Amino acid sequence: KNRSIEKNTYESRPGRPTHYFSDDDLRWHFRDFIILLTGVFDEWEDHSQGAHVHRLRYVFAKKLS
Repeated sequence: KNRSIEKNTYESRPGRPTHYFSDDDLRWHFRDFIILLTGVFDEWEDHSQGAHVHRLRYVFAKKLS
C-alpha cells in the first residue's frame, strides 16, 4: 500500500524509504564482506492507531582485505 520507489523499496512516508531484502539480495550487497552472523528480530511499536511489529534484520560482517 506504500509508494514503490524501486524494486523492493517503498516509501511509507515522504522521505522515509524502506528496502526489503531477500537473503540473496542481502548477500549481494555484502559481497565484499565476510558475513559473520545474520538474523532477524521483531520490534513492536505502539501508536495511537494501534500496535504493530517491524521485522528487522541485522548483519555482522567483516570487510575483506
